[in-house]
Amino acid sequence: MIKKRDILKMVQAVHRQNQGGRNRRLIYPAREWGIGLFITAVLFVAGIAYAVYTFNTYNMIEDTIDPPVVETVRYQAAAVERALETYNSRRLQATALSVVPALPSEPATSTAAIEEVATSTTSTSSVPVPFLVEEIQTELDVSVELIAN
Repeated sequence: MIKKRDILKMVQAVHRQNQGGRNRRLIYPAREWGIGLFITAVLFVAGIAYAVYTFNTYNMIEDTIDPPVVETVRYQAAAVERALETYNSRRLQATALSVVPALPSEPATSTAAIEEVATSTTSTSSVPVPFLVEEIQTELDVSVELIAN
């Protein structure tokens, strides 16, 4: 059996080895929970502080925005007039080309009706031939350039 003297020797040996402090090699649930809760609280407070800082930074952003600079557009009346003249001349040419001679409502049996149809087709053929593609393209470039200036 273990006597009181043997138990006291063991306690003195442990006490001398640790010098009276607790054994840190063992897990103590209360200590571990305390450390975990402390770290969680520190992270929570740091997160709240960062959120408040970010909110205040972006809440005051409208004070730092400069008003936009509005550039006035110059109105060039001569360029607009030239563009309108070009547009109107082309519109007149297009309407002249799109005119289709009216067909008689009754069948043409007499020679007078045939002559009338023949004269109307010759009159539409006297309409001037439209511009060549290159001429149209150069006029468009000129009018765009005038408007841009």
